[in-house]
Amino acid sequence: MIDVSFMFEQIVNIEAQYLGCIVLDNSLIGQANLQPTDFAKGEHRMLYQAFLDLNKQGKSIDPVSLLELGEDTLQRCGGWEYIGQVIGTVASVHAFENLQRMIKNNAKTRQVLEYASQFQLEARGTLSDEPLRDFLDKVSKIELGTSRETKSFKEKLMQRIQEHSEMKAEGLSGIDTGFIELNRVTDGWQKTDLIYIGARPSMGKTAFVINSFLRALRSNPNLHVTFFSLEMGWGQIVDRFIASIGGLNLFKMRNPNKHFKSQDEWDRYTKAYGILEKLNIDVRDENTIQDMRAAVRRNISQYPERDHIVFIDYLTLIKPAHPRQSRHHEIEEISRSLKDMARDFNIPVVVLAQLSRAVEQRQNKRPMLSDLRESGAIEQDADMVLFLYRDEYYNPDTSQKGIVEVLIPKNRNGEAGTFVELYFNKETNRFEDLTRGDQYASA
Repeated sequence: MIDVSFMFEQIVNIEAQYLGCIVLDNSLIGQANLQPTDFAKGEHRMLYQAFLDLNKQGKSIDPVSLLELGEDTLQRCGGWEYIGQVIGTVASVHAFENLQRMIKNNAKTRQVLEYASQFQLEARGTLSDEPLRDFLDKVSKIELGTSRETKSFKEKLMQRIQEHSEMKAEGLSGIDTGFIELNRVTDGWQKTDLIYIGARPSMGKTAFVINSFLRALRSNPNLHVTFFSLEMGWGQIVDRFIASIGGLNLFKMRNPNKHFKSQDEWDRYTKAYGILEKLNIDVRDENTIQDMRAAVRRNISQYPERDHIVFIDYLTLIKPAHPRQSRHHEIEEISRSLKDMARDFNIPVVVLAQLSRAVEQRQNKRPMLSDLRESGAIEQDADMVLFLYRDEYYNPDTSQKGIVEVLIPKNRNGEAGTFVELYFNKETNRFEDLTRGDQYASA
């Protein structure tokens, strides 16, 4: 038999954490989609309604504002001491979306149970099927309510026409990739797109994405990059930023005081610092989709006027929300969640991915889609897949020294089966266009 009291205690605790999250991070009230009646505990309904009222009045949801509600209102919300306990239950505001989903699901379950109880009472006293039809009708309405409201096709059509009319006749439709030829082929990183960039070790994939967004940031002051680095520490990442912008030897960045031998190196270092401090970059190390979404949501909420893009280094270091025996199913879940992130936030999400060792077994070592680890899920979810290939790594005597081929085997909404060539300076970890007039090259 189900322990109802235990279940009630659980949902009450979840509700308290949810309310506490809003107090600790007021921006979350903008993401709240619950109704006061969704809460199981009466005091929580009153407290949530108070939050909504404060937000509507343009006030902060904090202890000072709550005290101003007055003693009567505070008592209906459980009293000041209880409100303090609610705030103290929060383990992490990153759990907000999961908490919200659990509260909503529980509210629907309670409603169905209430209807079922009413049906039992009515059905026992009649031979008519009216109680059954009434019960099924009510449950169907709850089921309909689980579908989120969306715009009608006509509204979507009109919105898209409006967007078309506001587009500039020149420039990119997406976010600058940082490279002239890559922009020509892709028209930039597109909103809602999930982009995978795959390569074998030592091809320069981390350097590639760093150069991509650093160059784009320098040409677009309104761009905001959220970079999740799951492999390297922030110190190593900053070293790469400085080396790339300043054209400095990356090895020397380990200890500039020891390795810099000229004033020119220090001048480049100082100039790179001056450029970097003006760029909108958020370097983070969250390694679950839930925590990543919370960080991205907060950045977008804090800077709604900016163009946002996410880079993740790299796929297989992301921890699954629900660990499974099959790594294939874990990657499938993670990849689907990354695509949802791109769509939900209307931003490009660029993810680095490792390739299988099968590449090394072939005579032609240029990657193929089948080389992506757990390639089925990735191929299905990706809007675009790019591969990096550096012939110099496999053939030291090649005439293509320093040349990196950026292969594009999949491009759902553009040109696929093509490639562009870039120059890669491994010493400085710097990528540059091969075309003349590289507008981003000079430090």
